[in-house]
Amino acid sequence: MVEVIAVLDIRGGVAVAGKSGRRDEYKPLKTVFSDSSNPVEITSNLPCPRLYVADLDGISRGQPDTGTLKSLSKLKRVMVDLGVRGAHDLQLFSEMDCDIVLGTETISDIDVITEAIQRFGGGRIIVSIDIKNGVVLSSFLPSQPLKTYRLLVAEGVERVIFLDISSVGTGKSDYGFIKDLNKAGEILLGGGITAEDFEWLECAPVDGVLVGTALHRGELDVKQSGS
Repeated sequence: MVEVIAVLDIRGGVAVAGKSGRRDEYKPLKTVFSDSSNPVEITSNLPCPRLYVADLDGISRGQPDTGTLKSLSKLKRVMVDLGVRGAHDLQLFSEMDCDIVLGTETISDIDVITEAIQRFGGGRIIVSIDIKNGVVLSSFLPSQPLKTYRLLVAEGVERVIFLDISSVGTGKSDYGFIKDLNKAGEILLGGGITAEDFEWLECAPVDGVLVGTALHRGELDVKQSGS
């Protein structure tokens, strides 16, 4: 069964939502799990054991909301992308009980990944291969997702997210390249996943999916889908 991992984007202490990574247009999240956009209240009611959190203040401005992140990590098994750029940012995770997401969009070089693995262990590190319009967002990695994946595996990365930023919030996705993946370790997909995708996902080399829009709209039965 493919695991469903809930998604929560936070900014300014509020859960927010938008489309295709256009972060300046994000608005407070409306969700079936709460009458408010309070991330702690929403997380308390989520049906999934794991939660992916994107801290947009950290990703966009280098100013993560560590207080909220710590609160969320007490409620769920959390994986956090707070916009790590260089190795100096890794110290932010020293007092946080969460898995560490390193997004290719923000990290400056491969040494950041290497140091993170050495410091925290490979089992705690997840590299997010951030993709927009089919191209990997990175200043140093190959533009093709599978080439980047193979390079990361060679560097000792055990856990990977293929995150299609273009598809976020759209209810549409294109993960055709996954069929050619030589899987090594945990593989997660994110961006545009809907209930209709689970039929083909069961036959794909995928362990779990990050689901935001469909979940918060109440369009996905988590129990039937896998978690």
